[in-house]
Formats: sequence, C-alpha cells, structure tokens
Amino acid sequence: MSHRGAVLILGVKHATVDLLMYGVPNFEPNFFRDPHTLIEVLGAELNGLIGKTFEDYWVMWDLREDVHYTDGPVVLKIGGEPYEFVARDLDKFSITRARVDLLSPLDWYGAGDELPLAWRTQTETAINQLIGRTVSGIDILLYALTTDLIFAKESPSELAQSHTSAQMLHGLELAFETDADRAGPNYLQIWNALDATGISSSMEVAAYEGLTRVALSLPSNRWPPSQLLPSR
Repeated sequence: MSHRGAVLILGVKHATVDLLMYGVPNFEPNFFRDPHTLIEVLGAELNGLIGKTFEDYWVMWDLREDVHYTDGPVVLKIGGEPYEFVARDLDKFSITRARVDLLSPLDWYGAGDELPLAWRTQTETAINQLIGRTVSGIDILLYALTTDLIFAKESPSELAQSHTSAQMLHGLELAFETDADRAGPNYLQIWNALDATGISSSMEVAAYEGLTRVALSLPSNRWPPSQLLPSR
C-alpha cells in the first residue's frame, strides 16, 4: 500500500496527497487542462528553456516486459534542471521541475514485484541524437478530438454525425537548432497518448487532424513571472 501524508509547499499546508503517485515517492503533479492557464502560469519558465542545452532524459521502464512504461512520467534534463511531464485522461498535462528523485525506488501503487519498475535513460536511439543540442523553440500542442456518434437514443437523426471537441491541452514540442555536422531529428514531442505519456522525436503527432501549435517564442519579459515551484 502507498503511504499518505500532508505536504508542505512554500509554507502552505496542502491537503493529504498520495505520496507514491505514479509510483514515485513524494511526487506531486501539477496538472493543467486549459492551455491558456498553462501559458499564463508557466510561459516564462518554458520560454526560458530556449537557448539551453538538452542534456538527458529518463523514462519509467517495465523491467519484466523490457519496455517503456508509458503510464509514468517522463523526465528531461535541460540547462542543468530536471523537468517532469506526465499526461492523464484525455486533456490533462502536468509540467513540474525537480519533483522526482531518480534514485528512489519505484512502486506502482503497491504492486511491488508484480510490476517491477526503474528509471532508464537514453532508451531511444533517435532521441539520443538530440542530447547536447540547443533548444530553439517551444510549442504547446492542442488537439481537437473528432468522434462519430454511433448511438443516440434521444436523437436518432444525429447518428453517423461527427462531433468535434474544443481544443484540449495535448502536450509540448521542443525544436532544436539544426547542426550540419549531426544527422538526426530536430524536434522532441511529449504528449497525451490516451491517458499515457508519449515521447518521440519522429514528429509522430504532426499528422494528427485537429492538431494546433501555440508558439512560445515571445521575449521572456513579455511573459508573467515564473510560478514553477522550486526544488524541494
């Protein structure tokens, strides 16, 4: 069973939270649903990553299946700082800084040895090629989901009609300075992969219908002050 307790952040005692959320000790995500709120709250911090170096990354690894366990967070080290990203449901996306201790053991909600997990670095060859490159731009990814109505008891006439949602917060895309001496991708995307956290450098979500990008290329003095919580 995971432990529970009160969390003290910036001098304010928050409500009791699960201290093994996502199997990570003391991890408290910071979920956003509204892209405008994300930009208002974290725009300055994210924009400040432009010009900094992408140094490393970690994903949660299923040791039994030997695969990336996509339900867990992804950690990027940029400019000497670790940033954590995790997606939930269809429209929630969390960005935090220095809230994950990569040395602490993982335990997925008490699963223990039934789901052995560990942090792994440099697991994807294509993403590895981005290490050492400089971030040149950041986009917020938005997605409008289109569905076909297949059952409508109250309104049979609506059957087979398509319905498109409002734009939902979908993830983040980092662009990197091109390097003529180094082959490989120039983008890194972290996105909501249907209640999981996807990471790719293959422009995997670029072909999505309904995808919109919001650039964070304004000068930092045009953004509100950073409100990311400091390292604990």
